[in-house]
Amino acid sequence: MYTFIFRKIYSFFLSKKNHDPVFNASGLVFIMQLIHFFLLVKFFGFKAYAFSSDSTINKLWFYPIGFVWLFLVFKFFNSKKDKLKVEIVSVKDFVLNLVLWLLIPLIILIQLSK
Repeated sequence: MYTFIFRKIYSFFLSKKNHDPVFNASGLVFIMQLIHFFLLVKFFGFKAYAFSSDSTINKLWFYPIGFVWLFLVFKFFNSKKDKLKVEIVSVKDFVLNLVLWLLIPLIILIQLSK
C-alpha cells in the first residue's frame, strides 16, 4: 500500500521538477504511517502510558524514534526508486490520494480523540 502511495507522490514530484522528490515523498508516506498507526491505536483501544495526555515527558522519546523511522522509510524508498515505474500523475490524482490516504484518516482520528 505504501509503495503504491510513494510511487504516485514521487511521480508527481518528479513531474513538478521538485529538488528532492524522494525525501519529500518519503516524508509524506512517513506522516501517513504515523496517522495510520495512531488511528489503529485509537481504534483498537490500546492503553499505553506514553500515549496518555498526562505524560508529556514520555512523549519526548518519540522524537528520536520518529527520526529513525523517517530515516528508515527514506532509505527503503531511496533503494526502490529506480525499480518503480514513473508515470504522469495529474494534480487531481495527487490531491485525491492525499485526501484518501491522509486527510480522511486524520479527520477520523480527530473525531475518535474527542
